[in-house]
Amino acid sequence: MVSGGYLYTHLNPDAVFNQSFSLLSSPSFFALGDQSTRIDLEQDSHTLNLNMMLGPWEGLAVSAGVQSEWMRRKGLSNLLVPGFTNAVAAENNSNLDRASLEEDVALRYNRIPFTVLYAEGRFRQEWLDHYERGFVDDGIDDSHDFLRDTNAGEDLKQYRLGFTVSPWPNVAFESSYKRRQKRSEYDSATDTDGSQLPFFVPGNGYPAFIRSRDVTSNEIETKLALKLLSWLKMTLKYQLVATDYDTATDSATNTFVNFLYPGGEILAGNQDSHVYSANIVITPWRRLYWSTTVSYSDSRMISEVNNDTIIAPYKGEVYSMLSSVNLAVNASTRFQASYSFSWADYRQDNETDGLPLGIHYVRHGLFAGVTRQFTKNLSGTAQYGFFRYREPTAAGANDYTAHAVMASLALKIP
Repeated sequence: MVSGGYLYTHLNPDAVFNQSFSLLSSPSFFALGDQSTRIDLEQDSHTLNLNMMLGPWEGLAVSAGVQSEWMRRKGLSNLLVPGFTNAVAAENNSNLDRASLEEDVALRYNRIPFTVLYAEGRFRQEWLDHYERGFVDDGIDDSHDFLRDTNAGEDLKQYRLGFTVSPWPNVAFESSYKRRQKRSEYDSATDTDGSQLPFFVPGNGYPAFIRSRDVTSNEIETKLALKLLSWLKMTLKYQLVATDYDTATDSATNTFVNFLYPGGEILAGNQDSHVYSANIVITPWRRLYWSTTVSYSDSRMISEVNNDTIIAPYKGEVYSMLSSVNLAVNASTRFQASYSFSWADYRQDNETDGLPLGIHYVRHGLFAGVTRQFTKNLSGTAQYGFFRYREPTAAGANDYTAHAVMASLALKIP
């Protein structure tokens, strides 16, 4: 079986912008503000897709697909910044060319009794050409405020191997291994910043000094599905994820302190996490559906400069739960409710030697609603939500309690 498709999209909006204010709250005293007499955006994209499935031959089936995409976006704005006497006009540009190619392949084999073996591969290549030029109203060399011309490329390789075993109709066990590698390379042909302060040197700014970035992830997942009773199902799952982040940078010189940063490639970070979860689905009768998922995860991230004192490893744990229920009261009335809970503690106990970072929070969310079918073509829904969030590590600055009330009517016109 073979299938294919082509998609073309075109976007062309335009707008103007005007924001003004006056010093000393006087409409006639030094009117200031920003305005743009022209904001244009134009974008064209082409997408071509081809898919194929072969087999099965003696229990073996093969599927493959390829998709290519090309996109060009041009953005332009004319900025007019009024001053005390004269207005400053500037043109801002943001252009992006992107091309990508993605390939997928999958194999399935089911000739082993009660077992399905599978292997999957996903590959993606992407090329970008990004040009940006902007005006910053800082009064310092407006002719070279911000200019960047960057070429970038990305290469993704992802592999997955696994099997599913179901010796009895009520039991299924699945295990898989996934490896994901993504490399990004950057070539900044132009990188200037108009700031003339001695602390900064044009060309050494973020992110142009980054030359490449590698992210390698390995994941193991196991899952056990049990149908204990005709109305009771349970799923247990465990995930182990290990990720390495490698970054390569240019060398840089800070002339203010006469210091050279050599650059090169470093292991920028390493993250390990364990996730345990359980899901229970209860359907004691056809009108009632109740699902609850609980999970626990602990993770740890370290960087190249971790030393356990000044900069401590970022580690902690998260508990979460999501429970939802749907009840059909009768043929025309349905009730829905859900409750969510999340608790996390990533506080770093290094107040003596370093800077204590991290977060600790507790969040509750409750949502309930009723849907009523008044007539064949008219239905209505009323919903109420309550949310409570507490973050002790922010000294209450991010705490909130929220209520939500929503109502809607849907009319289907014959």
